[in-house]
Amino acid sequence: MFGVYELVKQQLVAVKGLQSTQDLGFGDLLLAGGLGGTAFWLGCYPLDVIKSKLQVDSYQYPKYKGIMDCGRQVAAAEGMYGLFRGFGPALARSFPANAVCFAVYEATKSLINRSIS
Repeated sequence: MFGVYELVKQQLVAVKGLQSTQDLGFGDLLLAGGLGGTAFWLGCYPLDVIKSKLQVDSYQYPKYKGIMDCGRQVAAAEGMYGLFRGFGPALARSFPANAVCFAVYEATKSLINRSIS
């Protein structure tokens, strides 16, 4: 998440011909934060699906033997799509939430640095 966030900021600086990431606007920070959050969910969402399936599995008559078995069964029954079921709604929440979080963090950091200096 943080690596993608920083990478997007650096790319925006290069594309816009700015001096540093401190010159980026609030909209740029929103974009970088949203993309960072998207990258995070892209990497961990299949594990979240598996976790959710294991949580609702029957304790007395379990369908899955563990994490790997659950992942294999889901992939065999539904394909890779099964590991990303519900990804769209998760991104619809995640992109704006992470965008605002990172942009507000940067704005607050900048405000504090200016008040200290």
